[in-house]
Amino acid sequence: MTMRLFHLFLLVLLVSCIGAEAAVCQARSQHFRGLCFRNDNCAAICEKEGYISGNCKGFLLRCICFKDCGATGGGPPDGPPDGDDGPPEDLTRNL
Repeated sequence: MTMRLFHLFLLVLLVSCIGAEAAVCQARSQHFRGLCFRNDNCAAICEKEGYISGNCKGFLLRCICFKDCGATGGGPPDGPPDGDDGPPEDLTRNL
């Protein structure tokens, strides 16, 4: 009986730890070129792309960016990167 309670306690502890961690997604940097040797350079590029961080990963030393996959996304913003909202609406279309 004591072992069952111990295992149940471990299971509850494990599930509570997993639920507390935020979901993090990763994607290869679109602007980093060449081999990635310094994590701080990769992180700076990723932050300019709208991600929360970045690291050099893998055998080919690629710059991988990280974002929060929660409800807000945390990734790069939608739309053009320079803040331009695109061409103005065609106001004659509704006539």
